[in-house]
Amino acid sequence: MSDHLIDVRNLRVSYFQEGVPADVVRDVSFHIRRQETLGLVGESGSGKSVTSKSIMRLIADPPGRIRGGSVWMDGKDLLRLSEGEMRSIRGGRIAMIFQEPLTSLNPLFTCGAQIAEAVRLHTRCTKKEALARAAEMLALVGVPSPEKRVRCYPHELSGGMRQRVMIAMALCCKPDLLIADEPTTALDPTIQAQILKLIHDIQRENGMSVLLITHDMGIVAGHCDRVAVMYAGQIVEIADVRSIFQKPAHPYTRGLLKAIPRLNRQVDRLYNIQGTVPRFHQLPAGCAFAPRCPYRRPECAETPPELRPLTEDHSVRCPFDMGDWEEGL
Repeated sequence: MSDHLIDVRNLRVSYFQEGVPADVVRDVSFHIRRQETLGLVGESGSGKSVTSKSIMRLIADPPGRIRGGSVWMDGKDLLRLSEGEMRSIRGGRIAMIFQEPLTSLNPLFTCGAQIAEAVRLHTRCTKKEALARAAEMLALVGVPSPEKRVRCYPHELSGGMRQRVMIAMALCCKPDLLIADEPTTALDPTIQAQILKLIHDIQRENGMSVLLITHDMGIVAGHCDRVAVMYAGQIVEIADVRSIFQKPAHPYTRGLLKAIPRLNRQVDRLYNIQGTVPRFHQLPAGCAFAPRCPYRRPECAETPPELRPLTEDHSVRCPFDMGDWEEGL
């Protein structure tokens, strides 16, 4: 049996404006191994969330559409399944934690009722048994007084508690893959650490895989096995965590790492990558990162680079060798 739980191949997703498509995910390929944590990093607008929602088949059509590629799981292409078949997988074998729990939870139903609904969708049990399971899951994710909290509405809980409710809902059916889309956004550092440790502990107990979407390289360093770096809808580098931090092979990855504040670095101001991510309907003809790249060459503006292998587990979308450039991190 393959050690790959998920294989994403040549994924292409477009959003339409006045009938004109803009490719926001372009030729994205990666795999997620069983029981590993893959980090998906990049600036806002790089295509991370669209990629994750494509795996779940949650792209709203219109205005978006999955226009190509495949997502393989246990010999089945999830993009070719019927909606009924996908509904049995979504929330069951694949679950997702969204960025903002207050907008993801239904304000008209109690937290317990929403977790119980997810349980009843994927298991045969009574309403009473589902509510008991909801309380059990809230206790598992560290919510105090779970029997009381199942009767609370989302607005009655703090941001950290709401995020724990989302995690409980995602894990209630013991999924094989958990997609965590910026699970600690807007939480203070102490709560961030608690949420990430909780996900890690449950992953270890249940043997599930995790796709962790973030823009925080510190979170990547502490919680991921491998990292895929996205820019302008494409993966520009993918490797194990040690290789990414010790030998970054793409100028964009290098820039992200240089932007991390460090106590041993005396600088007048923090480093930032010049420029902004290009609009998807105005992408450069060559390398999408070329206008911002400090190492660009004339040919970068002409030919789009392919993702090429450096080693068995390290690939980069740049034709040049970063080892030839002397500027250090």
